[in-house]
Amino acid sequence: MRVSLSPLALFSYVWLLQIACFSVGVSYILLRLQDLSVLQMAIFPISWVAFALGTLFIRVLPRKKGAAKPVRILLANDGYYYVAYQIRKHIKLILLLGLTVVVYNYFMFGYPPFVDLVFGITSNYTYMNYGSFKNIIFSVFMLAPLLALYDKDNSYKYGVAIISFGILMLYSARGPIIQGILQLILVGAIKNRGKITFKNFLIVLLSAVIIIFVMGWIGALRTGTNTMYTALLIRRCFYSWPSGIVWVLAYISMPLQNLFSLVSSSFHNFKMGEVTLFTLVPGFLHRYLFSHSAAQIWNNIIQNYFPDAQNTVSTYLGTIYVDFGWPGVLGYNFIIGMISSLIYFYTKQRNDHFVRILYAIWSSGLLLMLFFNMFVLPSFLLEIILLLVIYRGVRHRVT
Repeated sequence: MRVSLSPLALFSYVWLLQIACFSVGVSYILLRLQDLSVLQMAIFPISWVAFALGTLFIRVLPRKKGAAKPVRILLANDGYYYVAYQIRKHIKLILLLGLTVVVYNYFMFGYPPFVDLVFGITSNYTYMNYGSFKNIIFSVFMLAPLLALYDKDNSYKYGVAIISFGILMLYSARGPIIQGILQLILVGAIKNRGKITFKNFLIVLLSAVIIIFVMGWIGALRTGTNTMYTALLIRRCFYSWPSGIVWVLAYISMPLQNLFSLVSSSFHNFKMGEVTLFTLVPGFLHRYLFSHSAAQIWNNIIQNYFPDAQNTVSTYLGTIYVDFGWPGVLGYNFIIGMISSLIYFYTKQRNDHFVRILYAIWSSGLLLMLFFNMFVLPSFLLEIILLLVIYRGVRHRVT
């Protein structure tokens, strides 16, 4: 049995999962499906059609004369090989970069958030802060295990993974931990072309259990389970459920409710890219590139249009709608469909570890877009940039 890993399939899986979780109604805030307006219900089919048109556009691109597949327009041509020790060297370099930032943050802010949360040793961190240069930390320690995945030395491979996820745990970085696990699963799935074996099923099942545990445990440490249940108005009948499952249901459902509230509201003061650009630019540059009012735009939208100000995200389309309205929703889905299809076709053309990693990283953005717009997240983009730089550094032409 095989599962399709095409961009359109992944896009469909995500939307169906989000609608299914939304229909559970874990919170009093969530509308019932039968109470949704036509405009709210139209979000999924409109997004799906626009995304499908983007993938179709790439499928019909002109092909090379005599070629059986789309024109190769990404990264490199055939005829290259990789040297294992050079890949290891680059892994060491990015790990050193990440650890340098960790040490810098220790001297600047004190112990990482996990130490504060578990042992009560106070520092200048907060669980929503992570210190300086967090995008470097997240991207480096998500990428390193992917690069080491096919190393023949299992002790080295597992050592890199333990170090990387250990650092992410020190930062109580729930999102990057989940994203890193998804990327590892996706690389393996892409290599096996979506083939499901008993071993693969167990790996996915174990990963799901780990993700649920991480959601519940770190959530309880950071905000407290009872606090979260009260803030998000969780229905009483779910109090007896495992907290990790409730966290997952709430974190998948609430962003969709926020998006529903936004598109059905009277909001029409579109920002023409300012909110998306603010998200895209790393935090330390905000004070140089944006006015003080720019930082308040999204906060004002949360307070005025979201049903619960405790939950501040609205899937991958929230900021796009705020900036460009429905034309932005159509255009953004079309563009994501194009890029996803380009990377997917290139992955099918080449039996290449680096290309599989690229598609795995991009696909993790597709899978997590039910929560946030990953494609403008600096750590997500930096991870891709680092991969491409390393790719150029370790390849050698066959002579």
